[in-house]
Amino acid sequence: MIRSIDAAFLNRVVNHNSVFPHVSLGASKPLDLSACVADSRNYFLANEFGGFLLLRQHDYVYQVHTQFLPEGRGKTALKAGRWAAHYMFTQTDCLRIDTTVAYDNRHADWFTKALNFSKWDDVVVNGVPSHYYVLTLKQWARSLACQQAQ
Repeated sequence: MIRSIDAAFLNRVVNHNSVFPHVSLGASKPLDLSACVADSRNYFLANEFGGFLLLRQHDYVYQVHTQFLPEGRGKTALKAGRWAAHYMFTQTDCLRIDTTVAYDNRHADWFTKALNFSKWDDVVVNGVPSHYYVLTLKQWARSLACQQAQ
């Protein structure tokens, strides 16, 4: 994982037929995230399969959007997610990461919980009923302490 400014790569991943239905939350194709990547307040943390786009919402809070090609999902994405959380909480001003997961996206729901996000609410995004999850610096740090104790 690295911090990337390769918007063309991100756009290829999010518009890929195996990714788009899971990340679009009601938006129409094609998505163009070039402006998001170009904004230096945001972070695109990537590997060869995709990555995490973290958009600054306001002071210390980022909204994460996760997108991986099929070959980068599962354990590979989980390892990348742990790296991304570590990066955001130790190398940036981030104190909280928010995300939404559509009700029918079981894999993303599992992934979000595996990274220790807590469900805060249910919301509707572009007409799509979704769960609203949050990971705070404190939750993340506690999860590290639990992992080290094992």
